[in-house]
Amino acid sequence: MNLSHIIRSILAFGATGSLLLGCGQDSSARKSSSAQLSSGSLASQEALTASYSEAMDALSDSNLTANSSTSLMLSAPINTQDFQKSCQASGDKALVSISGQRSISFDRSNARVSIEGSRTMTQKLERIWSKSGSSVACNANGKGAAIDFEADISGYQLEVSIDRSASRSLKVSNLKKGTSTTASAETSMKGSRSISWLSQSVAADGAITREKSISFSVTRSSQVLDKDGSSSSLSQIVKTVDGAPLVVSSTWDSLGKNRQLLAKTIKQGKLHVQSASGSSYMEASFDSMALSFSSSECSIKSGSMTASIYESEGASASTIYKLSAIDGVISVQNITDAENPIDVDDFDYTPCDLKDFNY
Repeated sequence: MNLSHIIRSILAFGATGSLLLGCGQDSSARKSSSAQLSSGSLASQEALTASYSEAMDALSDSNLTANSSTSLMLSAPINTQDFQKSCQASGDKALVSISGQRSISFDRSNARVSIEGSRTMTQKLERIWSKSGSSVACNANGKGAAIDFEADISGYQLEVSIDRSASRSLKVSNLKKGTSTTASAETSMKGSRSISWLSQSVAADGAITREKSISFSVTRSSQVLDKDGSSSSLSQIVKTVDGAPLVVSSTWDSLGKNRQLLAKTIKQGKLHVQSASGSSYMEASFDSMALSFSSSECSIKSGSMTASIYESEGASASTIYKLSAIDGVISVQNITDAENPIDVDDFDYTPCDLKDFNY
């Protein structure tokens, strides 16, 4: 199965779909016209993409002060960026609106492939801040909620409505074969997230860790022009499973104004992905997926996501994939046959972007 579509979008395009092309060792036939999440289908690729992408976007969308909230935008250079922010009081809540556009282009190569890509993303976010028993005001410049980072923010609630669209293209050249393929896609994402700050602790060295839970439901619609020239339309709903929200911890070196973000970890959580039509679905479980930060870079250091495809309710998993991170290196395997895992190595990626994880 060509999972390159999946992984590039997972690790490079965040909220925008799947586009990497290549030649992996998992070579099941792909049926791009089917909405069923069967092994090898474009729908299953999009489902795996969506699971990882929406989880990473959820980390960014739930920042105390969101930027453009495009998950793992990576080290790709931003060509243009224009975002507007405003805040207005609504009773005892603060309503923050963020809208704008970002475009990027990048190129990258490794021993297998060279990659050239571009993307334009537009979005509109509405973020409603509240706290039981108290009110939340706008900050002095009128562009965000007045949240005191140096205080205990346990008990704050954030409701986020999401309306995003993106267009992208990707050209991948196989350096060994001397061939190249090109794909493009248009994707829209609409939905909502609910975030609750649960706890806060301070270590002996002054480092602070906060924990929050994130639940969401997002509909992703894509029009994909594949490398073979075929065009496919897909619509999938990605949501957290009831009773299994994403539980995320964030650690800073201190509460001071010059604080440094050290780590963000998706400790646990489960996502459900299902096509708008079709009975099959995917469930993706996260296990301690950790992002590490310094003053100049960030990377996915450890942890895993296991994604299982089910043909129908009550059926056994028909296909299982595992994405693992070790010291910033991402690997993917088809582990349906646990004793004979199949490496999926036809993908490339770059580190996450600090700009999306300032707070």
